[in-house]
Amino acid sequence: MREEYDEFVLNAPASLELMRPAATGEAPSRCVYRTGEAVALDHRLQVKRPCSYGEGADCSRCGCVAPFLRAAAEAGDAESRAVLGALFRRR
Repeated sequence: MREEYDEFVLNAPASLELMRPAATGEAPSRCVYRTGEAVALDHRLQVKRPCSYGEGADCSRCGCVAPFLRAAAEAGDAESRAVLGALFRRR
């Protein structure tokens, strides 16, 4: 799908592979929202907890790209690191 819709699919292939059910592992437990490194906001700029999915989010079935991009970047994937850099710019 990424080959056909490259301008619409931001995810890095390495992070998408980590999202497969057999590979999810510990990535959600080290999520930037759960660790407090990022804050999710709703349309009124109110903080959403625990993350952008809000109350009742089931982290064991996480579909957010952030923890998987982070895991892939930490494993050495440069493309995942670049996407994270664009999404979470540090001041």
